Amino acid sequence: MKPIYTLVTTVYIFVALISCKQVKPTPPEASTLDTLLQPPLSVIHLPVQYRVSALEQMLNDKIKGTFVKKWLAINDNGDSAYFEVSRQREIKLRREDRTLFYVIPVKIMGKFKAKVAGIKVKNSTPVEADINLHMATKLHLDQQWNLVPETHIEKIDWIKEPSIKVAFTKVNLRKPIEKVLHEKESQIITKADSSVQALMNTRKVVQKLWMDIQKPIRINKKGVQVWIKAHAQDLSGHIEETEADLISLNFELKTFTYIIYEGDSIPPSNPTLPDFKLNSIENDSLNIYVHSLVRFDLINKILNDGLREKELSAKGFSTTIKNINVYG
Repeated sequence: MKPIYTLVTTVYIFVALISCKQVKPTPPEASTLDTLLQPPLSVIHLPVQYRVSALEQMLNDKIKGTFVKKWLAINDNGDSAYFEVSRQREIKLRREDRTLFYVIPVKIMGKFKAKVAGIKVKNSTPVEADINLHMATKLHLDQQWNLVPETHIEKIDWIKEPSIKVAFTKVNLRKPIEKVLHEKESQIITKADSSVQALMNTRKVVQKLWMDIQKPIRINKKGVQVWIKAHAQDLSGHIEETEADLISLNFELKTFTYIIYEGDSIPPSNPTLPDFKLNSIENDSLNIYVHSLVRFDLINKILNDGLREKELSAKGFSTTIKNINVYG
């Protein structure tokens, strides 16, 4: 047993002597190379949707008043009529694929002038007619991200046909009224198209998405402030088929994404919205690659603030952390 005791004692003394010795190791030299790490582009899909039912209500609020005011010739005898065409009841709107279909109930009121036996006569009671004007609008996006409607009149349903008695003869004014409606088709279409464009200002929406996605977002609540920051690079999109009550746009946004730490300058956003590019990507997911570049002085500050003067102890030994220096 004695040799064992002596060995144990000797080892204890040896460890005790070593523990009292101050060691000053030589650290490796710091690297002066900059990182060349470049993450891939992040890809985010952004859906934008409009309710057809809500658009229908807004159109009814916006499209009011008279569409057409016009004198037109009724025949070769110099007879003529003055017509005013205005919306009568609620506009109905539905969507099929990329086409909007309108039914616009229209009231027509008019005055009539004619010559009977060389005498000019006028109707005392205005001519009245009711029609349903059917129009269709094909939707697409132009180069500047504006939603461009391409509208045309599909058909005219006569609910109440216009007629007037002239010299004991009943004259039906349906054909001349249809003629003036087709002649004034562009005027009627402009009214509808400008209303749709005002209510669905897609460029304004896209421009806001482009800038909003680049706003720095604080990602922690305590300690050193940390933000995630996107820098937009490209944007494309398309109109897609969804449920009947929706007009759906799907945009694909590509960005470089960075982590910004307290004390670092936040880079400016890219204000230049690129021209519209059509894509056919059916996707609602996102792939985000985040580039984080941390300064060593920040790491050292955090570590020293949290660990300086901390005591570490184990099995009867202890040491106190005086300083921490991390470098590459």
